[in-house]
Amino acid sequence: MKLYFIGGASGSGKTTIKENLQKLVGNNVNVFEIDDFDDVKIPDDADKVWRQKTTEFLLKKIVDNGKPACLIDQIVLGEILACPSAKHIEEVHFLLLDVDDLVRIKRIRTRGDVPYNNQHMLNWASWLRVHNQEPLWEQHVIKDDSWDGLDFSTWDQNENWPSNVTTKIIDTTSLDIKEVAEQVADWINDNQIDFKIIEHDSEIYRQAVLLREDILRKPFGLKFTEEELSEEKDHIQVVGITNDAVVATAVLVPEGLDCKMQRVVVDENLVNKGIGSKMMIFCEDYARENKFNSIYCHARDTAVKFYLKNKYIAEGDYFEEDTIPHLKMRKVINPSPEAIDNTDFTLHVGDKNTFDIVDDRLFEYNKRCVPPTQKPEVIDKRFVIKKDDKVIAGIDADIYIWNILFVSVIFVDEDYRDQGLGSILLNKVESEAKTLGVKLSHLDTFDFQAKEFYEKHGYEVFGTLDNCPEGHKRYYMRKLL
Repeated sequence: MKLYFIGGASGSGKTTIKENLQKLVGNNVNVFEIDDFDDVKIPDDADKVWRQKTTEFLLKKIVDNGKPACLIDQIVLGEILACPSAKHIEEVHFLLLDVDDLVRIKRIRTRGDVPYNNQHMLNWASWLRVHNQEPLWEQHVIKDDSWDGLDFSTWDQNENWPSNVTTKIIDTTSLDIKEVAEQVADWINDNQIDFKIIEHDSEIYRQAVLLREDILRKPFGLKFTEEELSEEKDHIQVVGITNDAVVATAVLVPEGLDCKMQRVVVDENLVNKGIGSKMMIFCEDYARENKFNSIYCHARDTAVKFYLKNKYIAEGDYFEEDTIPHLKMRKVINPSPEAIDNTDFTLHVGDKNTFDIVDDRLFEYNKRCVPPTQKPEVIDKRFVIKKDDKVIAGIDADIYIWNILFVSVIFVDEDYRDQGLGSILLNKVESEAKTLGVKLSHLDTFDFQAKEFYEKHGYEVFGTLDNCPEGHKRYYMRKLL
């Protein structure tokens, strides 16, 4: 059984999302709050023991119901796992809603919850934030004077949460109720689908074939022949399953050091929800773990953008397959290292993890050369402007290590330009930077972008890169704040 839990200290936004969330997840998951249970009454003197007993009571009711559910409450991950009913839960997905302290205080004041508007609540929020990621952190907060029906030994010696537990934090500081519900729904939907490898000619395999047939063959009046399906007996069958139904499938065909991926489909009712990309990751992980150098496919013309988004590279020109234009696309996943002449070194293609190592070491070297003058050492400054729920402008900048501001991106939707939105964003970032002691700002822009805009705001060119791209210039600009 798979259950979802949403917790967080008062003011984080839990109780406002239920209605929108239930609409977004539909009938796949039942969303509950404590008020939905008539046999649970919150006493005026509700304390830790009451919370822990109530957590077990609610767990048992949900487990007995036997259906996927999401519980929104003042619940704590470590207490959930210590409850007797936890042993009946196959997967625990815990989401902590969090918020900036000042915004939390304002929200609590607005709704008039005076008893919760104190330093104790902020301390509780801080502890929850760390507990969600570090099981060993200050366990006495929930252990001391706890309900004797809990068994903390299931997790209290672990540096990480058990393998059947996932955790996530969503910061609701700058989100409205609808946006919070949407992000929570995405989190639930992401965790609903299980990808796995199945046996050829099993019942699940036959479900996968029907899904493939509906999408790949029926529109053209075709079906998979028995001969075609028989050829798949030595192939790797991948499926994505939710609520006992196959909603995505792919076939992997080993070809020496390469792996061909074919017959990739997602249920048409679930497209544009990231399921295809997650299946790509599953297939690539399988190929990587089994030492294939690359994974490739013959992508239909309508799917080329999808594969490009997932960092596949086109090879050659379009060709016809089953009367439909296709393009061969490949992703290298286990590139062979190259020997460096006259050394015992090898050259490897870097991935994100190895680049992070290089980046971290350079950052440490920089700090040894010139000590940092700010804490934290990188401060993000990101703002957006919305019209209703639509983002129409935004800025991405950061203050780094020596109190220097770097403006990475400013963008204003073309329909809303010449209304001063870019100036509002830039002024906002510069103003906040100055309060933190920043005296220098820098950025770069192309000749077809916003050089004149920045000059109007006091930036000056200190360098120019010609023919970048060909026939254009890239300007490097600075401003003393």
